[in-house]
Amino acid sequence: MNTGQARVAGLDFATLFPVSSGGWGDDLWSGLHFEWKRPVSWMPVLGKWLAPRFRKDGVRRLKPNAYRDLCWDDTEWSDVLARSMVGVFDEHVAALAEALSGSVLRTFHGCRTEDAGSYHREGIRIHDRAELSELARRIVRSSDRLAAFAATVEQAIRKEANEVEDVRSGRLYVVADDRTLVKYAAHYLIYGSEWLLAVLGPVGADILKGRGVPTLVEIDLPLHMAGDYSRKALARCLLNEWTRFVCNRPDWLASIDFSFCLLQNIPPECVAGHSHPAELRDPIEGAVYQASKTTCIHCEQ
Repeated sequence: MNTGQARVAGLDFATLFPVSSGGWGDDLWSGLHFEWKRPVSWMPVLGKWLAPRFRKDGVRRLKPNAYRDLCWDDTEWSDVLARSMVGVFDEHVAALAEALSGSVLRTFHGCRTEDAGSYHREGIRIHDRAELSELARRIVRSSDRLAAFAATVEQAIRKEANEVEDVRSGRLYVVADDRTLVKYAAHYLIYGSEWLLAVLGPVGADILKGRGVPTLVEIDLPLHMAGDYSRKALARCLLNEWTRFVCNRPDWLASIDFSFCLLQNIPPECVAGHSHPAELRDPIEGAVYQASKTTCIHCEQ
């Protein structure tokens, strides 16, 4: 098993590939709530969706339980599945992406906050450059350690605005797998805003770590909020992992590095919960970070 991958209960072929009930099955995804790391929440549905799209000899071509010596993220899994399906594989990917627009996926957002209740009450807002710029100014004004930075903070704000304007401004990112976020991108939880970290520099980094609590927010994302490109990419991930399970019968589920770039706020009704990890790997300092608090104002009420 790959290090860091989560073990899952075995799913037999009858569960992964239930008999089709007729039709193309796009309605199978309507209203479905699923989570990447809970394969039982989506693999049987995907198998049922795939069934009418298989060739008559598709199962024989797929060779269930016949081990393939392929890495879990090898794109050749798509080729393995494509040989069993009628028509053009990319058209099936597009059809699945369209069907997924009616479903809801559990996603995650990393941040640092004093009160995670604000997300439950107000939702999660897209990156607002003006709002973050004013926050940077307030942090500088309120910190003696940053007093020398007061004269150049405006220059730093302009520099970062020019360099990353198209990357973050007006956008919001969530991920499909919290394991990857916590393991490889925990700086969002340790420092909060990546943009603020870039503006305030090393001294500001220590100050940011003293504000709020590392927070992992759980979001039930209606996939119609995601762009078609992202849904197609997710569709390929689902198809490839389903195929790997059917062929190799692994006892672990791949941890994927998959982000959604949203251009609108996430409403509060989509916020399903939050947690405060006690231990994180800081990718900036390359050391283990121990949180001094694992509760926020919302938790303590």
